[in-house]
Amino acid sequence: MPQANEKLWDDNAAVIAQYMEKLWRTPELPLMEYESAETLCAWLEAEGFAVERKFCGLPTAFKASYGKGGVTLAILAEYDAMAGLSNEASVTRRPIAGQAAGHACLHCHIGAGNTGAAVTVKRHLAASGAPGRIVVIGCPAEEILYGKIALLGEGGFAGLDAILTCHVDYQNASAAQPTLAAAMAEFAFGGVSSHAGAARNRNALDAVELAVAAIERLRAHPFPSVSVEHVIRHGGVMPNITPDRATLWLCVRDKDHAVMARTYDYIARVIKDCAALAGVAVAEGFIAATRGYLPNDTLGRALLKRLEQVGVPPYSPEDLAVMSKLAKNATGASSVISNPEIIYLAGGFDPYSQDDGEASWRVPLGRLNWEIPLQIPLHNWCTTALAGMDFSRKGALACSKAIYLAALDILHDPGLAAEAKAELESRTAGQDIAPPRYAALEDLALRPEAFWDGTWLYDRL
Repeated sequence: MPQANEKLWDDNAAVIAQYMEKLWRTPELPLMEYESAETLCAWLEAEGFAVERKFCGLPTAFKASYGKGGVTLAILAEYDAMAGLSNEASVTRRPIAGQAAGHACLHCHIGAGNTGAAVTVKRHLAASGAPGRIVVIGCPAEEILYGKIALLGEGGFAGLDAILTCHVDYQNASAAQPTLAAAMAEFAFGGVSSHAGAARNRNALDAVELAVAAIERLRAHPFPSVSVEHVIRHGGVMPNITPDRATLWLCVRDKDHAVMARTYDYIARVIKDCAALAGVAVAEGFIAATRGYLPNDTLGRALLKRLEQVGVPPYSPEDLAVMSKLAKNATGASSVISNPEIIYLAGGFDPYSQDDGEASWRVPLGRLNWEIPLQIPLHNWCTTALAGMDFSRKGALACSKAIYLAALDILHDPGLAAEAKAELESRTAGQDIAPPRYAALEDLALRPEAFWDGTWLYDRL
């Protein structure tokens, strides 16, 4: 078995960090990550990968492959940013003019770090002549729970033996812990505009407000364990015009996929009843649904071994001082506390949802986490600011190196991939796993501008 060459990754580390910064400087909305996807595609192409752009018909997805024979291992790249959370790399709230999004979930670090791990694997395979195929799948729109589910449904994960990835979290860990199942959908309501001083019927906003009240009231009874969060993207433009258009965007989560799915269907019926009561039309825009992550201890232990070998550099006192200022300005927290310990995270439930959960029920998937202090909230302007600071890359770079080393373990030992597959089959035995549920590409992926201006459902009313 060829020995892993750590120096190959070490020699590439500065370039990987530069790409993290480059992606951070060009944040893009989910499904509109044109520049970010091309940045990674060009990097991979220059390194000798065969790159397929617009993979599976998604304009900002890609697949990059190198090698032949043996195990086929995929590493996932994410690179979408979050709407409304642009910020300078500053300890204060300073949005950047002209930026519609910001990397408040550090996908800039995931995209570059995971791609850099794959690039280094390719260099090893080229130098050693060893069999094995390394694949990078560029996955758009994780933040709207869509990209990987659509790729899965369109055949993008076919032929893979195993998948590796990473994510920021509140501990340095190999994460073999289930996540929550989730579904996202938006409902659009169509009424009739009129002078609000006299005629107020057929008000689209009435339907939204009725639906929100009904969902909140019913939550304690038919679905007390289920998380249901919402935003109203359109609710009218002036108080003296009866709104003829309004929208309600929902995310439904639960530990149990079946409970989540039943609850979503129940809520959809409630929403349609509320539209009927308000005398307005309604259109359902189902985005996607995912099962929670299915743990795989075979891959989890392989990743843990390499993360412990690499180690995660601790934050310095200066780093912690900067993060304390960020936390204070964002939430009022007086200080931050870092926990640099590396752990194996198993048992219980992670309170988040990720769209690779659906893929993990078909292909063995292993994930590493790197730590930021708990007092730094994800999906906040301060996390965007943090992502632009050099020291924020320490954990992501450690995960990149550990993924590189674990990838070589899997490629050089086919028994590992076989064991991971056997574990997956054991965990899913006897379960009926329905096909992925997601919006058609022509409804969402091919019309991202209409999605982001909130009008994507208006032609159905």
